[in-house]
Parts: sequence; C-alpha cells; structure tokens
Amino acid sequence: MLRLRLTVSKGLFLAVGILSAAIGAYGTNLIQEAEATKDWPTVQGKIVTSEVRPGEADASSRPLVRFQYAIRGTIYRSEQYRQDSVGRAMKKAAAEELVKRYPVGATVQVHYDPANPVNSVLEQGDPTPGYLVCSAAVVLLGAGAIVTIALRKKGK
Repeated sequence: MLRLRLTVSKGLFLAVGILSAAIGAYGTNLIQEAEATKDWPTVQGKIVTSEVRPGEADASSRPLVRFQYAIRGTIYRSEQYRQDSVGRAMKKAAAEELVKRYPVGATVQVHYDPANPVNSVLEQGDPTPGYLVCSAAVVLLGAGAIVTIALRKKGK
C-alpha cells in the first residue's frame, strides 16, 4: 500500500508539474507578445467598422472594431484592436465603451509589426494577463507539491 501511495504521489506531482509548465509557457508567450508591440512603429489608420455584437449573456458581447492602414502603398485591414483580442467576449458595457473610443471614420495610430505588417494593433499590449497566467502556474505547482508531501507523510 505504501509503495502504491508513493507511486501515486510521484505521478500526481509529475502530472501537475507538466501542466504547470504548459500553463507557464502560455503565460510567457502572452507576456512576450504584449511586450513586442511596445517596439512596433506606428502609422495613421482609419476606423471602418465599430459595433457591438451582442451575446446571449451580459459577459458575451463581442466588440468589432475594424480599421485599415497603408504601409508602402499596400492597404491592410485588421480587427485586432489589442493583441489576441479578435473574437474575445466581454461585458456589454465594456464592449460599448470600446466602440465609443473608436467611432467609424476616426483617424487612429496603428502599431504594426515591421516584420509582418498585417499583424497590427490599436492598443499596445498589456502583459498583465500573462503575469496572471504565470502566477496561476506557480500556485498550481505549489498546490501539487503540498498534496504530494501530504500523501507521502500519510504513507509513513
């Protein structure tokens, strides 16, 4: 029985460790993407669509802010007001506030990736969500360690 409990505790800690590493890698990627936008050059653009697409629940409204901009004679279009924002749901009031900031016809500063100009944002990235995801990974790993230690002590 003791051997089984030790095997389970090791397996549990390994599984939690792998899950924590995956979550941490995702959080790190979010941070890197957000930070990268801070170094992107800007160009003037224009808002061509700005509307709220309502959802069934209050927190499921989706803002649609479409803009266009030109770089070296090529016209680009995007709906990504912030890194990883396309299709993200939010509360109706927040969605309405966002589209108010970007009315149709408004001139805006567009931050674009010089290596891939089709990748652009209106708002530079906020690394906070990435830090929160990384923090969750650390908490999960700590909880896994505590449970593993408790299982091992119980088996002695």
